[in-house]
Amino acid sequence: MAAWCNYRPGRCFLGRLTGNEDLIQAVSDLGIREQIATASVSVTGRISRLTVGTFDPVQQVYITRTEERPMEIVACRGLLTTEGEEPFFHAHILLADVGGVLGGRLFSETLAAEAEVVVNELKGPPNRRVYDTRTGQLALVFSPDNRPL
Repeated sequence: MAAWCNYRPGRCFLGRLTGNEDLIQAVSDLGIREQIATASVSVTGRISRLTVGTFDPVQQVYITRTEERPMEIVACRGLLTTEGEEPFFHAHILLADVGGVLGGRLFSETLAAEAEVVVNELKGPPNRRVYDTRTGQLALVFSPDNRPL
């Protein structure tokens, strides 16, 4: 069953990552520093090391793959929320090099050799992630009537 909640635009941050910074950690650090509860995130650029995963619904775990090679970020989109008091950056990434394309759920350590990151804060009801026993994943839930969860 679909659940929807109305959010309005908040602050917008544009950042540049260089020197093999971890993508997840960089976005999470911004969330902590700026006290961002919810944001839409997009990334372009290049990585030097990648860790991506594909969810296995039978085992209910992500099967991850780590490689150390330069690749171009074709697309990377995600949502920054909070898990308890900690930021939680859930993103998927598509990468390409001369050998083809590779993608999946973004994991640490995926290191940005050079990347541009846009973080669009979303203002609205409180939300959090809770473990969904049906899917085996952390699911987004929010309070549509603006009450604390």
